[in-house]
Amino acid sequence: MVSCTIPTQIGALHYLTNLDLSTNNLVGTIPTQIGALHNLTHLDFSNNNLDGTIPTQIGALHNLILLHLSNNNLLGAIPTQIGAFHNLAYLYLSSNNLFGTIPTQIGALHNLTHLDLFNNNLNGTIPTQIGALHNLTHLDLSNNNLVGTIPTQIGALYNLVLLDLSNNNLIGTIPTQIGALHILVYLGLSNNNLTGTIPTQIGALHNLNNLDLSNNNLVGIIPTQIGALLTLTHLNLSNNSLFG
Repeated sequence: MVSCTIPTQIGALHYLTNLDLSTNNLVGTIPTQIGALHNLTHLDFSNNNLDGTIPTQIGALHNLILLHLSNNNLLGAIPTQIGAFHNLAYLYLSSNNLFGTIPTQIGALHNLTHLDLFNNNLNGTIPTQIGALHNLTHLDLSNNNLVGTIPTQIGALYNLVLLDLSNNNLIGTIPTQIGALHILVYLGLSNNNLTGTIPTQIGALHNLNNLDLSNNNLVGIIPTQIGALLTLTHLNLSNNSLFG
């Protein structure tokens, strides 16, 4: 199977709006010349073997609606220049080797609906600025090394359908504000170090199908309000210190 790199000459295609090189055998780095494609709205390099860092020049692509770099071998930090993508709706950077913190500039992406950063080596805390992403429907930060508490600002994400923060090193309690996410279907907080009780406000999540709080340090009584979750198909509270 033949592998090849992305040619630097691609930066000369100034009228390009859609660039999809996904699911090939591409190797090497993302060329910095990509920053010259100012008309680009869709950029998809997913499912390749690209390595190196995400070039900062990518921040010049102000018309991007979709950026899909998942399933590569990219490393380094998420560039802060990502905050310039004011039209971005889909940001997929999952299943790479990215490290460092989630940049606070991500809070400027007010049109974002999908944020997938799972399966990386990201550390630090979940930025409170994430609460400004009011159009977000999917937030997946699972399988990283995130620390700190779940920010209460997450309760402002009224359009969330999926929230997955599992397999991190999060501490503290489950914020009561989570009860404001009324259209949430999937809530995954398993395999963290969460403490305290399960908030009774969880009973307000009437569209929930999947609730996984397993493998934490939760204590207290299982709230009776869970009985109001009539659409629930999967409930996992195992490996805590709960009683009834």
